[in-house]
Amino acid sequence: MVNILAENELIKQTAPRYNITISKEDLDGEIRLRIMGNTSDSETSDEQLDREFQELYGRYLNLIQLSEEEHREVVSGDMYREAMREYMGQSVPMVQPQAHVYKTTLPAA
Repeated sequence: MVNILAENELIKQTAPRYNITISKEDLDGEIRLRIMGNTSDSETSDEQLDREFQELYGRYLNLIQLSEEEHREVVSGDMYREAMREYMGQSVPMVQPQAHVYKTTLPAA
């Protein structure tokens, strides 16, 4: 877990070089999605969904023993990691040149 947190922090610090940003709205949406799942098909009012989210999120934070700010940092790190993975996947060619070395001979000393 500590390694993942350290890597996430390094990725966050490097992300601006590649124009990778995570907006507050994107972060809020991701947290809501993780807590509530996809609610777009729900017939429940937005107000009711907000109340349910606040209740479930409060319980979740209590369960994992993190403050909201700490949890937001963790989720943000995950999002930066995924964005960087996508960026690298798009920018690194699928096929790389290869070299095959079959035998290396060293002179006798």
